[in-house]
Amino acid sequence: MSDLRQIGLRLPESLIEQIDADAARHHQGRAEWIRAACLAQLAGPNASRNAALVDEVKVVDERAREVIKDLLRRMDQVEQTLEITPDPFA
Repeated sequence: MSDLRQIGLRLPESLIEQIDADAARHHQGRAEWIRAACLAQLAGPNASRNAALVDEVKVVDERAREVIKDLLRRMDQVEQTLEITPDPFA
């Protein structure tokens, strides 16, 4: 059984059109796009570094999830040992 719960949401028509257009560009449905946007907002600016979000990734082999988490941990370790200069374009 799914752990998804339906909610009602009222949005301006222009926003719905923008969501639908961006969802189509990313080959997603509206609901999937909105879920991803909510997760991205909750995860904060470094979402790509959030190992907890790896649990949401669809994988063919569950072992891949642990490989991804291991790579994120290793990347953090490497960056802690290096002197990283801030991105001048950020």
